[in-house]
Amino acid sequence: MIKKIIFSILKFLLLGLVKLNLSNLISSTLGFLILRNTSNHSSKLNILVFEKPRFITDTEGLKKYTDLNPIIIRMNISVVLGKIFLPEEIRGQHKYHYQSSEKNEEEKIKYRFFLKKILPRLFEKLNIKAILVGNMDYWEHQEWSWVAEELNIPTVVLYRESVGWDERNIKLRGHYSSLDHKLPISRLAVFGPETKKWLEKTNLIPENNIVVTGAPRTDTYYKFVTRSKKENERELVVLFDFISQKYSSSVTPIEVLTEFINLSNNTKNYKFLIKTKEEVYKKALLEKISKIGIPYNNLIIQSDYKFENILNEAKLIIGYMRSTVMLESMIAKVPIILPIWGDLFDEDREIKNDENTAGHIFKITKKEDFQITIKNLLSMENIKINEDFLKTREKYIYKNLYKIDGKSSERLANLIKDSILN
Repeated sequence: MIKKIIFSILKFLLLGLVKLNLSNLISSTLGFLILRNTSNHSSKLNILVFEKPRFITDTEGLKKYTDLNPIIIRMNISVVLGKIFLPEEIRGQHKYHYQSSEKNEEEKIKYRFFLKKILPRLFEKLNIKAILVGNMDYWEHQEWSWVAEELNIPTVVLYRESVGWDERNIKLRGHYSSLDHKLPISRLAVFGPETKKWLEKTNLIPENNIVVTGAPRTDTYYKFVTRSKKENERELVVLFDFISQKYSSSVTPIEVLTEFINLSNNTKNYKFLIKTKEEVYKKALLEKISKIGIPYNNLIIQSDYKFENILNEAKLIIGYMRSTVMLESMIAKVPIILPIWGDLFDEDREIKNDENTAGHIFKITKKEDFQITIKNLLSMENIKINEDFLKTREKYIYKNLYKIDGKSSERLANLIKDSILN
């Protein structure tokens, strides 16, 4: 209730400043808040990027490898400003588009009116040529993008939910197909051809404006992996956490976790790591381990262990293919373990057994084979990297990530520049 009162007062004050023709003051203040934690390169094309967790890593390559300069609008600015004007019941990715009422539409109009007064000056001050967002229907940027469209500034989406599976893709296709109004987007970049295929059926945007770019964050990994340690110098066994998340029911993931901990306790020549996405998942995982009741003495659990370090140190990598990181791990020239027994599914049935053998991809269909397979792989000599190995890895990557070739940022930059020119 107190927050609601504060936001109401702030909205009254901001609209009052607009009516007093003090929009430039608001624009200058907002520009200062945006720029204080970012750099402004006059020689580059500036694009305004709406911050989202993990999505922001995909924009770093634009600054490193292209002639675009991402200017980040932090969530504590975009979200708070949105909260001042928009009621709680529509502040959500789906709710913004489905929780429609006359009152809610009036609040959106008020927010857009406010933005129309301040964004022209703000975009001019920051020399913004385009907007980049992580999803087409995030509520925070909708009114910004509508106003930007009137100013001939395009909004490009780098669709961060590009990696999916059949059940999820069908659900998302149904969601976007059911929208009864246009979204303020000019171009749509997707990581791989699988996502492009189902998005083309939604009629969200003309098919020729949906472009496959790959994942820009992989450019850094590609450049790094060429300098990574030799296999005989590696001593890390990595499990990418899918246990604390809702990729499946709880049975098989808990079995994987139990087997992994038991193996770590009985293997002294290697270090064992469970890498979680965020600290919140680490806490959830530790709670599950506590419930299992197995002590551990050779196990690291971290959310901030850098992926580049994993590429450099891992002897083998374990995970579930519903996680983007497993596709990214295909560039590591080490064995990949995919548990698919019980309620975990094989997401790549089109890849044949002999291809998996050539690519050193090991799909474990029985719990009792999990530890045995890992022990055998740890005792092996260096694996043979040949053309068949690379072809299999590229086949896994292609469907959902297209290519990991160090050029995804460049492909995205070209799409953004095309949207600016056309």
